[in-house]
Amino acid sequence: MSEPSTDSAAPPSRTRPDAGAVLRHVVDAAAPPFTFLLLNNPWGARRAALAALLVAVVIAALRRYRGEPLGLVIASTGFVALHSAGAVLMGEGRAFFLPELIINVVALLVCAGSLLVGRPITAVVCRKLGVTPDDSPRDRGAARRHLGLTAAWSAMWALHLLPLAYLYSIDSVAGLTVLGTFFNKPTLLAMAAATVFVERRATRAPATSAA
Repeated sequence: MSEPSTDSAAPPSRTRPDAGAVLRHVVDAAAPPFTFLLLNNPWGARRAALAALLVAVVIAALRRYRGEPLGLVIASTGFVALHSAGAVLMGEGRAFFLPELIINVVALLVCAGSLLVGRPITAVVCRKLGVTPDDSPRDRGAARRHLGLTAAWSAMWALHLLPLAYLYSIDSVAGLTVLGTFFNKPTLLAMAAATVFVERRATRAPATSAA
């Protein structure tokens, strides 16, 4: 009888994040708003917004060439298009960030409102996206967990909204660019990752303990 292979018994190695890929995503996300920032004064808001949209389209083509998911590429490009539409329609630099301001207001109202009615929005979203399995038990622990998660999301949207509203009121295009690129987007991604981690760990706990 042959001995079992040590290779098959070894646990699969986890893929480590590629630092180059992370940096590339940061550059991709920062390129359109910083293009707008650089061209806003010499070209005007409308032409700068169109230039930012052109940069976003070029980046989208490169990302598809690298094999990134089509849905993700379309969503990121559409987000820039939404920003550009604000500046083109209103003709002022800060209007490039008006969609971001509106999104934060709406998101804060939805999260806070769901807490007030006792139906945390994170529970609904996690189930719709498949983060929470359909057969996962709905108990008091899950209710408390989602109250905490939704409260954390509400706090994050508020932290975004306060400086965003201030910088918008004083027409600081540079401040809005830096805030959106280096604070709002990273904290949004971090909160999404933390929510998925907490929810998956909690829903897997009963199966692990039962085993």
